[in-house]
Amino acid sequence: MIDYLMQTGTMNAMQNGPGKYVPLAGGGSLYNSANVGVGDGWRKDLTFWCQVYDNTNPASPKPLNGIFLWASLPAHDPVFGNLTACDIIADRDKALAGDPTYLIFSTYTTAQRAVYSIIPVVAGAHYPFQSR
Repeated sequence: MIDYLMQTGTMNAMQNGPGKYVPLAGGGSLYNSANVGVGDGWRKDLTFWCQVYDNTNPASPKPLNGIFLWASLPAHDPVFGNLTACDIIADRDKALAGDPTYLIFSTYTTAQRAVYSIIPVVAGAHYPFQSR
C-alpha cells in the first residue's frame, strides 16, 4: 500500500485538487459532490482526514495550518503524487518491514519529520515519523 499525505489551504482547494483525481485503482474520483448528502463526499475506502502536529514542545503540540487528507492507494500512482498538494508519499509495506527506503517523497525535512506527527494513525500506517 502506498500512502499519500495531501495538504491544501482550504476545503475547496482539496475538493478541486486531489478530490478530482481518479486513482489508477479505479472506482471514480476521490471526491464526488453528488455524495455529500450521503456523507461528506469523500471515498471512505481510500481517504481519511488527519491533522499534522508540530511536537517541538511535546507538552504543547501545535497543529499545522491547512486541510490534511491521507489517501491510501494499492500501488504508487505517480500522477497523484505529483499534485502540488502532496506532502508525503510512503510505502507502508516497506515501513512495516523496517526498510529505511520506505519514504518515496517528502516536502518535510528530516528535522521536521523528527518532530511532526500525523493524527490519527490510519489504515495501519505506523511510520517512524508517526511514533509520538
